[in-house]
This record gives sequence, C-alpha cells and structure tokens, in this order.
Amino acid sequence: MKTKTVRFEALDALRGVAALIVAIYHLEPKAIPAGFGGHLMVELFLVLSGFVLAHSYLYRPERIGVGDFIYRRWARLWPLHAFTLFFMYGVVLVAFKGQDFFAGQYNNWTTLIQNLTLTHNIGLPPNGEWVWTFNFPSWSISVEFWVNVLFILLVYRSTASWAIALVSGASLVLLWRGYGSLGTYNLNLYEYFNTGLLRGIASFGLGILAYRGYLRWQGLRFSRGWATLGELVALGGTAVLVLSESFGHRVWEIAAPPWFTLVVIWFALEPGWISRASHGLTYLGTISYSVYLTHASMMVLFNDPRITQHLEPHQIVPAAIAGTLLFSHFTYQWVEMPSKNFLMARNPFRRRRKTEPQEPLDPQGSPESWDPSNPVR
Repeated sequence: MKTKTVRFEALDALRGVAALIVAIYHLEPKAIPAGFGGHLMVELFLVLSGFVLAHSYLYRPERIGVGDFIYRRWARLWPLHAFTLFFMYGVVLVAFKGQDFFAGQYNNWTTLIQNLTLTHNIGLPPNGEWVWTFNFPSWSISVEFWVNVLFILLVYRSTASWAIALVSGASLVLLWRGYGSLGTYNLNLYEYFNTGLLRGIASFGLGILAYRGYLRWQGLRFSRGWATLGELVALGGTAVLVLSESFGHRVWEIAAPPWFTLVVIWFALEPGWISRASHGLTYLGTISYSVYLTHASMMVLFNDPRITQHLEPHQIVPAAIAGTLLFSHFTYQWVEMPSKNFLMARNPFRRRRKTEPQEPLDPQGSPESWDPSNPVR
C-alpha cells in the first residue's frame, strides 16, 4: 500500500451536498418528507473525517506529535465555532431580537464555558437539553474534536483493522440497544455512554477503515458504465437509509455508518461518471464547514417577519438557502481561513526545520492541505 498526493474532489462534493441537505432540513422542515433522516448526514461527515485524518496523519511519512495534532485540530475547529456561537446568540438573538444574553433556562455561564471549551456534548453535566444552548449544530464539533484526540492517542498505522471495526461495532450496538436509532446525540446511555460520542467513535473509526480500503483498491480498474451503476446503487442505498424512518424501520439507521464507509471508498476511487461530474461542486465542499455552522442563525433570521416581509411565502426558503451560502462564503474567506492561518503560524508544537515537508493537497481544491486544516462536518 502507498499514499500519494491526490485530491478527492468527489468526496468534497459529497460533503458539500450533505451540509446543504442539513441546512435545508433545518431551514424548512415542512418541505422535507416525513421521517426524513437528515441527521444521518453527520455520520457521513464523520466517516469522511476519519478518511481525511487517516490520509493526512496515519499514513504520513512520520507520526506527528500529540500536542501538534491537537493544536492543529483546535486551530481549525474552534475559531469558526466561537464566531458562530456569538453571532447566533449575541448578534441574532440579543442584538436583533432583543433577548437577554442568558435568556432561557439553558443559557448560563456553565453552558457558555462548555461551548467555549468544546466540552458541551461529551456527556458532562448538565447534559440532555442543555446541549441545545447557543448554536445547536455545534454539538458535532464537540464530538469530533474529542474523537480526534482519541484518534491521535490510540490509533497507529499498526493498529489492526479488526480492532477498529470492533470498537465501531460496539458503539453501534450500544446505540441500537439503548436508543434504537442514530437520532440522538445529547443523552447518556447507561449513565456513562454519551450518544453523540458513540456516533462519533463509530463513524470516525469506519472512516479510517474506508481509507485503508481505498489504499487496497486504488489500483483496480473498472468499466466506466458498471462503475456508474455502482455509484447509483451507493446513492440509492443512502436515500433508503435516510428515509428508513418514513418506512417504519428507523432501526435501519444503524446501518448508515457501514454503508457510508463503502460509499466513501467508491467515490474516493472516482470510477464512474457521477463522481467525475461532481467535481463542479468542489467549492460547496470548501465552504461546507461554514454552511454547517452558520445555517442555524439564518434559520432564525428568515423566520422573522422583519426579514421576510417583502418576500412571498414560496420565496422564503430559497432566499434562506441563498443567504446561508452567501454568508458562508464570507465567513470562510474572512473568518474560517484567516483565523486558522493566524493560529497555525503560531503553532508552539510544530517542529521547525530548514525544509518543511510538503503536505498533501487539499481535497477541497484549495491550497490547503488534507491535514487537520480541513475537517469534515
């Protein structure tokens, strides 16, 4: 097996589409079919995250230091999270809607500090509904950061695939027995197992296995027609799992992470016409982190009559989606990347060398690397 510098543009497109689906799901739930499992897109984000970090760290020429890795992940995840937290609550709800900053039973100094330290969805008290405090989609940012910490501490290139599969499978079994689906993130099962962390561990681990599968299969050649048929099956199976609750079989959601593992491998290989055609959506993947974290504030704004008074009812959802994409473009350009670059330039853990090794190219099509600089949400 060998790694190489490569852009996974089809995976980037998958991430962008998934973020847009989550945004639409929250912006206008009435336009979504009953039983639509939009929350399963988080599983796809986490599988992609495991794939990305395995590519960037597990199979880099030399293992990165723990402090360096954690700082990089924090520098990538935290700035936009902190910005959207205060924009969502401080600007939108306080300045625009005139609420007190700590209005409501779930908004207090404890939950604010937990949000600022990315510990708001790992099972610490207060949990449950408290996790909805401030910018609610950020629960998965808390999960991803701490799952990333477990990754750098516990997973090595020599770690057996069966061991990773066992941990991921055990997490899914706990979710199945304790809740019956993946539609949870802020509960503690059996007192100690946070459902969000279980989802993160299961899907992220399978993402590592997805990357190992990609390494083994990257040399295979496929007929373009049959490969495209395989891509259609991958997307069709995804649609069935996302709609499983509407079929009365919500427990099928447990199969989503293993299925997404296969989907990610197949689209990483880019064997068919669909994966090749998806390259046009690369920029949507580039701003997907911003889309994921900013759409909740757009949801609040476009539910306010002062914003929508000049819009027809059928124009509100398209306007909210357009507003989310436009705002995400600017937060990516003015907040997300500048803050990451600023912090990365001041990384106290980075080993200084006369000649720094070149990082692999970013799957997002930008000059960034497939290292912690680019998370998958």
